[in-house]
Amino acid sequence: MDSDSEMFAIYAAERGSEQAWRQLFERHFDAVYGFCAALAGGRDDLAEEMTQQVFIIAARRIHRFDPKRATFRAWLFG
Repeated sequence: MDSDSEMFAIYAAERGSEQAWRQLFERHFDAVYGFCAALAGGRDDLAEEMTQQVFIIAARRIHRFDPKRATFRAWLFG
């Protein structure tokens, strides 16, 4: 997924597209999980819960994402 198609998916997800969310989730899951696993100190259950929370919060706040300030992945890490 290039940056233009990612922005399209972000805007579609903001409007409620499940398919767009699936694309964003699949693109960023491994990176987010890896980040959460590092923070969780090897506790897989905690890393999974943290990853789930990242995407839940992102779904609620996607309208706050500003591509001028950060990439979508950096925003997810934030």
